[in-house]
Amino acid sequence: MKKNNRKIQVKAGFRFFGIWSLFLATTILLLGCGKELPLYPAAKTYELIPTQVNGEEMTEIEGVINDTLILTGSKYLIREGLLVNEDGNLIIERGAILYFENDAANMLVVERGGKLKINGNASAPVIMTALGELYGNTEAGQWGGIHINGNAVLNDRNETLVGIIGNYGKTVNGNDDENSATISYLRIQYAGAMQRNIGGALNLNGAGSGTLLDHIQIYKSASHGLRLRGGAVSVREIMITQSLGTSLRWEAGWRGQIQQLVIYQEDVVSDTLTFIRGESGTASELPFSYPKISNYTIVGRGDNTRGIRLEDQTRCLLVNGIIAHTERAIRTDALDSLILAGMVQMGNTVLYDNKINFYDHDNGKTSLLNVPQNAWYKGSVGLDQYIGSRATGAANPQDMDNWFLPLSYMGGVESASQDWTNGWIKK
Repeated sequence: MKKNNRKIQVKAGFRFFGIWSLFLATTILLLGCGKELPLYPAAKTYELIPTQVNGEEMTEIEGVINDTLILTGSKYLIREGLLVNEDGNLIIERGAILYFENDAANMLVVERGGKLKINGNASAPVIMTALGELYGNTEAGQWGGIHINGNAVLNDRNETLVGIIGNYGKTVNGNDDENSATISYLRIQYAGAMQRNIGGALNLNGAGSGTLLDHIQIYKSASHGLRLRGGAVSVREIMITQSLGTSLRWEAGWRGQIQQLVIYQEDVVSDTLTFIRGESGTASELPFSYPKISNYTIVGRGDNTRGIRLEDQTRCLLVNGIIAHTERAIRTDALDSLILAGMVQMGNTVLYDNKINFYDHDNGKTSLLNVPQNAWYKGSVGLDQYIGSRATGAANPQDMDNWFLPLSYMGGVESASQDWTNGWIKK
């Protein structure tokens, strides 16, 4: 029988995302002891507290979600982190806005076994943003972001991250089909605060293929935008704009799919910025990362912006792309044998206005440009910011997997009349 913890109380002022080192020690002790215990066992069951911030009426959520909580289309305040534990089910309806107080440790964490469901739509997306927005004070990285921890297979974990957000993924006996979340029409704004180089606005940590995500925008993340650590989760219609760190990073054996991806950088950057970084681990760490991506657009800002970097044993199939206005479009590091074996394939892609289209840091001899299965198109493409595509020469993405829709063009957004970003994103 599930224990009802509603009567558990703790001293006022307890901050369950503070003093994380204390809970790191507790977590390590519990990892091998049968049923996984909550990351923050002393934290109280959630309370909903009416409050007012800068003249705005809203509800503060405090504590741990350990049963079903439904948030309607209202305004909510998160001051000290929000944890959905293994018995919790958080449902957020369209139009809801969650304001996170400015703090790198202020995150939404879904433990393994917990569930998150977001039911936004094009006219009323769910928004998670920084509290500073109410005061006209916004910048990248004002709060931590979202961590969704699943039970799917990965090849390695970051133990520092485990100490902060709990255990995630499984190296043995994982379930690649599991469902940790269902998310539609979500905007994540001003998140991705740096957390010892492990941060990200949206982190899918060992999430399975039953985890369903579509129509996501990540706006002004300070570190990574979307970070995929192992698992087999797939995403449709995702836009990552104005990130100060890598927009999309996969690692630790991620084997999912993405279709209709836009990465758009409008501001000039002073530091080197790579939009997509694909990694796996060492040759002995299984499973290898092996994602499939179709219909994507990357728009850079010239100097210091890089398109795609592939390294560390990653495999991948990427087709129907546009990479434009970068200093370097594609970099591969010591992947010659995988390219020759057909396990790294990119093609049916337009390369437009990049200073360097191909770059191999380790002087590899097998340029992707010369591999027969790849087709590249150099020259102009009609882009209005990130909107626009090329039909001639496109691949059928269903040749990679039947999960994909048969979108017969190169690019993330086909045209202004077929613009899936219209009306709900932040510009």
